[in-house]
Amino acid sequence: MSKKKQTHWSTKHERAVLRRKIRQQLYPNSQTAAVLQHIGDMAHQLNRPCRYASFAEGQYARREVGYWAQYRKEIQALERLRKARFVQVEKRKDGYYVALSGGGEIELVKQRVYHGTKLLQQGWICLVVFDIPEQVKEIREDFRRLMKRCGFTMLQQSVWMSSRDVEQDMRQLVHLLGVEKWIKVFVGRDLP
Repeated sequence: MSKKKQTHWSTKHERAVLRRKIRQQLYPNSQTAAVLQHIGDMAHQLNRPCRYASFAEGQYARREVGYWAQYRKEIQALERLRKARFVQVEKRKDGYYVALSGGGEIELVKQRVYHGTKLLQQGWICLVVFDIPEQVKEIREDFRRLMKRCGFTMLQQSVWMSSRDVEQDMRQLVHLLGVEKWIKVFVGRDLP
């Protein structure tokens, strides 16, 4: 008897988990996405759980009316991130301590790809080429939707391009999703 070749996504559960990672996305310009970006910036510097410093602390004195309204919105956004399992939150005497989860890292990278505004040099493009097996075509479709949401242009069904400088973020996303075997990211010169 021959053994069936196992793919990276051999079980139905593993495929469902990967699909959730690709599909789950915050609204790009929402308060929740801004708080996730803020946490990502803090966590990147410390690489451990850190005290959440509110945006409001820099804008208002604690006695001003705007401080508490802004602080409340941020805490609500933090709670939404916790419920979505993007962050782990611990409340202590001196404030909230947060750490990004694996899903939070993936979402943060997707947000960076979505918001990437720096353009590549004239005539250069970022290409994403993938060959995801037919057995997991729903994952392939989800990845195509992600490419479209992130502003990539389809050249062929499995070849997408962008003139934005998002190569490093796309490589990091592919690595975090664990799909390096099927998805490649290139930067190249667009020949006339």
